Amino acid sequence: MLRKFIFSMLFVVVISGFGVSHVGAASLPDIPDIYQEEVNYLIEKNIINGFPDGTFKPDDNVTRAQAVTMIGAALHLSGGQIESSSFFDVNKDHYAFGYIEAAVKKQIIHGYTDGTFRPSREMNRSEMAIIISKAFNLTETSEMNFLDVSKQSSLYLPINKIYTAGITVGYENNTYRPNKTITRAEFSLMLARALDPSFSIDNGQELTTKYVNVNTSLNVRSGPGSSYSIIGSLYKNDEIKISSSNSDWLYMTKGNLKGYVHADYLVDKPIKDTKNRVIAIDAGHGGSDPGANGYGIIEKELNLSVSKYIEQYLKEENIKVVMTRTNDTYLSLGQRVDIAVNKKADAFVSIHGNAFNTESASGTETFFSTSAAPTRLQASEKLATFIQARLVKALGTKNRGVKQANFQVIKHNPLPAALVELGFMTNKSDANILKSKQREAAKAVKEGIVDYYNWIEKNN
Repeated sequence: MLRKFIFSMLFVVVISGFGVSHVGAASLPDIPDIYQEEVNYLIEKNIINGFPDGTFKPDDNVTRAQAVTMIGAALHLSGGQIESSSFFDVNKDHYAFGYIEAAVKKQIIHGYTDGTFRPSREMNRSEMAIIISKAFNLTETSEMNFLDVSKQSSLYLPINKIYTAGITVGYENNTYRPNKTITRAEFSLMLARALDPSFSIDNGQELTTKYVNVNTSLNVRSGPGSSYSIIGSLYKNDEIKISSSNSDWLYMTKGNLKGYVHADYLVDKPIKDTKNRVIAIDAGHGGSDPGANGYGIIEKELNLSVSKYIEQYLKEENIKVVMTRTNDTYLSLGQRVDIAVNKKADAFVSIHGNAFNTESASGTETFFSTSAAPTRLQASEKLATFIQARLVKALGTKNRGVKQANFQVIKHNPLPAALVELGFMTNKSDANILKSKQREAAKAVKEGIVDYYNWIEKNN
């Protein structure tokens, strides 16, 4: 049953499934002129509405529950199917219950050691800095010299992050006033700036230039996440300007197009044509050599499946691929290298699954050989490093690192070469990942290879 709530709070927040009294922006006479654009932006986003009496009340202070409610609405947080409250002083009927539970779960805000949340407690400016920097995954810092914020203080980093992001500049006397309560108007301004950096304040930070690295197109979104609407597209080698970041999501500008893009698809320099690149992908084992096994996975089958996906993704990048095998065929280790060399490959990647005699061993690792001339040694290490970084991020497996080893296909190989151990088939968690994320693994290997070729272009 739909129920109508009118809350005596910062604003009435529109929550899916609940009707509320709506007061439009035009009917809020007490919004100061200097705040109107940002407040109206939040209203248009259905993050806030006015009070039932048709006012904004800009100078009232913000409580913890009100702040979490606005953050929750902005980030589309949900408490899910939580049946009971984590705090003695927040029951299920509290208007902010779901947002509080979701924000605590995401470690945006915390309760107190006595088991309370204190939803009616007014927030100060330092607490605001902490929750906004966490909610929007702010990571960038810069030189900041507020007279009342010591570099040794635990507050220095979160305040620095919101300062660097252009969310605040402090006061005219070069103070931040961390213990001062924050008003509704101030919190609205800062939330709008966090959501849309076009509202941000210029703190003198230089814009960063990046280039788009995709084969088709890259979506530009209205907010920092894939759940936000697509507002435009970018294409390979488009030059963009980055003004701020929210973890992996960066706020960019290209002409009149402004929005968020994911960092994985950006590089520091334009991408050169890869049509002359030839990579050898070696699916380990095969035929009469099944390799290892575990939890229903046969290594030779895993290796071939992932290798075929890698081939597909590399071809989409216009990189020519030499496959040492495309079916269940036995090849000697020497034959695998010969195929790569004879087909004029310029690098070699061998794909494997790992195994151990106990369940405890887990994770992803990538190998290169030190038995090579210095130039090939450096290239092999870079190839292994780029692939390992992409794989661990994509699969969420334990990072066992980049290691030196003398496996024959990388030791007796004139090409820059890496051998990948995707994960342990003998570990239940890894095995589940190897079964369900083969495409993700292949795409990560592809991205690591592209990173390697970009490094080659940059250093040649």
